[in-house]
Parts: sequence; C-alpha cells; structure tokens
Amino acid sequence: MKLIATILIFSMSAISVRAQAQEGEQRSPASYRPKSLSDEAAGKDTRDPLPTLVSPTDKDSESGVEFGIIYKGELSSVMQGGLDQQSSYLENLDVRLMVNTEKLLGWKGGSLFLYGLGDRGSSETNSPTVNVGDIQGTSNIQTPSSQFILYEAWYQQMFFEDKVSLLVGMHDLNSEFYAVDSSALFFNASFGIGKEMSQTGVHGPSIFSVTSLAARLKVEPSENFYMQTAVFNAQAGDPNDHEATHIRGFGDDGLLSVTEAGVLNVGGRTSKFAVGLWSYDRTFDSLEDASRQVASKGSYVMADVELVKDLAAFVKYGRASTESNAVGACLAAGIQWQHLFSDSWNDRLGLGMAKAYLGAEHLRLQEADGLNMADSETTYELSYRFEVLPWLALQPDFQYVVNPSGNRDIDDAQVGTLRVEISM
Repeated sequence: MKLIATILIFSMSAISVRAQAQEGEQRSPASYRPKSLSDEAAGKDTRDPLPTLVSPTDKDSESGVEFGIIYKGELSSVMQGGLDQQSSYLENLDVRLMVNTEKLLGWKGGSLFLYGLGDRGSSETNSPTVNVGDIQGTSNIQTPSSQFILYEAWYQQMFFEDKVSLLVGMHDLNSEFYAVDSSALFFNASFGIGKEMSQTGVHGPSIFSVTSLAARLKVEPSENFYMQTAVFNAQAGDPNDHEATHIRGFGDDGLLSVTEAGVLNVGGRTSKFAVGLWSYDRTFDSLEDASRQVASKGSYVMADVELVKDLAAFVKYGRASTESNAVGACLAAGIQWQHLFSDSWNDRLGLGMAKAYLGAEHLRLQEADGLNMADSETTYELSYRFEVLPWLALQPDFQYVVNPSGNRDIDDAQVGTLRVEISM
C-alpha cells in the first residue's frame, strides 16, 4: 500500500506524464547505448517515456521535461530444491525525471536526471536468494530490505556536436558500463553485471540498489566507435543502513575506476563489441588472511549481435582478482527473439545461461569448513515478456540453478517467477 500511495503522489505532482510502455526494460535506470545506436538496434520501444543517456535534442518533449513511473510486482517460488521451498513477493518502484536544459532554460546541450527508487518484500527469512541459496541472484529487483531512496541525481553536458559528454553526480555504473541490451530481458542478476564485479567493494560498486558519486567522460568520434571512462566513490551508501539515502564524499572511501571501449554496427549489422577494465585505488582484506591487504581489479569483454531480423545473441565474460573476491569469473550468454507472432506484437522470448566461477581462495575456505564444493554455480533461464496493454506487461520466467553457491549439498533449484509491470 505504501508503494501505491507513492505512485499516486508522484502522479499528481508530475509536470507531464506519458502513459506509454517500455519494452524489455533494462534493470539499470538508463540505457547504456551510445546515441548513435538507434532505438531499433537497442531493442527499445521508441515510445519509451524514460530518459536515456543521449543528446537532449533527441527527445521530443515540447516542455523539456520527461517524467516516468514504472511499478514491478514479482511473485517468485522455489518449486524444487534450494534451501527452502517457499514463495516471496517483491515490489519495485522507479520514479524518473529528465530535464532538457536547452528547451526549459535555454542552456544548450545539458540534461538533468533525478531517479527515486522504492523496493520492498525482501527479508532475512524470505527472499529469492534466501530460499534458493545461490550466489548470483535469481531476481534483479531484490534488495537487502525495504527502501525508498534517491538513487540517481546527475547532470550531463554535451560538447563538440554531441561527440563528447561529461556527466557528474550520483550515477549507476551498470547503466552505461558492462551492459548489452539483449540480456536485459532476463531476471538473473548476472545478466545485468557479472557477479565477479558486482560483489566487489565494501558495499558493492555503484549499481542497483545503491549508487555513489561519480564523474564520467564519454567520447564518440564516429557512429561506430565510443570510449568512456569514469571514477566512482569506492563505497556506495552505508552497509549498515539500507533504508535511507547516504551520499558519501567523493573519494572519501577511495575510488573505483572503469574504462570501456566498443565498436557498433560492424559491417552494417546491428551489433556491439566492447572491452572494459576496472580497478580500485584502495586495498581490501585478503579472504584467507584478514591482516593482509590486497588489490581488487578486473576486466570484461562482451558482444551483442543481431543474427537475423528480430533474433539476437549475446555473450559477456569477466574476470576479477580472487584474493579479495569469492567469484573469480562470470560467463553469461543467451539468445533473444522478439516479435514472435507479428511486428505489431510487443513480446520477447529469451534463453540464457549465467555461470559464476568460484576463486581458489574462496573454495579453500569453504572446504576447510567441511562444505562439499563445486568450482562454479550455473543458472539456466527461460523468459517470455509480452504487453497485455500499452501500459501493462507480464513476464513468466523459469530458472534452473545448478550447485547453488557452488555447494553440492544444496539440491539444484527450480524457480518459477511471474512479474507484472505497469508503466505510466
């Protein structure tokens, strides 16, 4: 009821609301896609009411203000295996506002983005992760506890005919880095950002469900190439308080640096190929010896290619240092088929696999505690999303988790989920 009341309050206070649905929305608040990648290439509904990191002139709002709300309700049940065969219900509310400073204030090339995030339903005794016992996460809207926070607040300025952009503020790393559009359909969190990176830091990097201050520079010298680099505060939020907004001083906890470069639409085919590097400028406790400080860094590669009309395939692979991180590598791959019945029917069917490889140090610790460990956890996911109405979408989903958390003594889990999405 609290989330419903919040929806009504924000609806009445909106400057403008467009009741239009978004197809296959990514968990991240804004698409990673460079402005040169078309809506069709990005697999996005061109009626998308939500802001993306593109030139402000690409939006057609006469007022210079874009406002959008999306509510998600997710009923998930562990049907077999796992730790506890019970059901959980998660709720997620995204409230987003984009201001085009040129149209509203006459300030050319600027955009201001505000994002409120509400989540509820998770608890220490009942959540998808608690019930399954996995390490990757079968739901990408699960949070440690109920919350409504300021998730993002940034300003972006475009330069040199929109070939260069600078963004500063609270920012979701995964909204631009380590992301491919074709994986956005899936629920498992590793399809959004690999577990080898999402696990890092004191409280995770600046990704869902809490972000940190950042500065990002992106250069797009041509329609087929981009390069972006960013620095984020090394700690996002307060690990002891998940229910409130905590903005820590930039650099107070060290910095996380990320750089990514990619090529688009190679040979005229809708595609993206990219490589990225990341590292913290601070050290962390060694898993095997807390008195010893070690580095945390990694890299990733990814590809997203349209094979034929409406059929795309993707693969993502990342590695991380294992002295301070439990997961040493993560592989995610899958296919997505959209418009199954007709071009006018907004639906998507996807089949994917996400595999987390455990580091040698973590395995030694678990085996020393008497656990019967495998070297990885693998999840297979089948998902189908369709629009019932322009503002209402349903998405049934099935996941099969092999060796949850790498523990052979936890039975393979079968997880069924139904997500309802309402866009305003």
